Amino acid sequence: MSLAMRKVFFQLDYHMSSQFAGVAMGLRNGLYRRAGLNLQWLPPCFPGDEAKVVEEAFSKNGGEILWAGCMEQNTLLPAVASGCEVNAVAAMFGTSPLCVAGLPGLPLHERIRKGDRLRVGAHGDTVELLKRLLPQAEVKEISRDDKMTLLHCGDVDLIQAYDVMETLKLQHEISGKPLEVLPLEGPAFPGVTLGYSQVIFAPSSAITDPYHRQTLHAFIQATFEGWRQAIREPRIAAEAVLELQPNGIDHWVQSLDFTEHSVKLCGNYVKRTMRCGQLGIIDGEQWR
Repeated sequence: MSLAMRKVFFQLDYHMSSQFAGVAMGLRNGLYRRAGLNLQWLPPCFPGDEAKVVEEAFSKNGGEILWAGCMEQNTLLPAVASGCEVNAVAAMFGTSPLCVAGLPGLPLHERIRKGDRLRVGAHGDTVELLKRLLPQAEVKEISRDDKMTLLHCGDVDLIQAYDVMETLKLQHEISGKPLEVLPLEGPAFPGVTLGYSQVIFAPSSAITDPYHRQTLHAFIQATFEGWRQAIREPRIAAEAVLELQPNGIDHWVQSLDFTEHSVKLCGNYVKRTMRCGQLGIIDGEQWR
């Protein structure tokens, strides 16, 4: 096969946004193109189905075109255990920004300590996790696109969120009042380790194929060079994100200042993957 402009499909686990600023910078600055890649990113599928979607799509096209995706370590491992033949190859976030968030006036820590029956909205792939962490709560599956509205309407007390995106939007909406935020990796949940976030994975059969392995290596190199540039120039990265970010999503403010702030927070998580001068490295001990 020719190495000229190899096509790569990349399945996102969230809307194109500051969480993928490295990808946005790679596209804007021609990093993928110079690596001989024609990258096509795909909008999010149902939460938790990313590994299944990638494996099935790669198989459906006969393994001719490389497919890759990203998802949380704590959702990727169950997918692999259930039979998805994919492998992690890199990680964009060194730890998880996953949290539960509520509006001001909810004494969150006290109510959890007392075992109150809070109403918690979660994505389909996180319901069981939150049921284990909050056994007294009523945890129900809600749509990614409806959760902010449900919180504001009082239909739920807390929502699953990323503390680099939705919490910033909530803080913006309540004009600086103290937001109730509880990280899932923190003192409230001792011993909980969620592992890496935005883990990049690919079909196992693609990784063992020399051609696809070379393509995957080029994709990872371009992606993390994009992240280096985003960390170094977050405002320019925010411009790149805004060029691709969809309108009509209530998880963020569609502004340069908001997006730059979010890019900086995401960059801090990306820096945690640095090993021996390289970003994106998965440490075997931490993975376990």
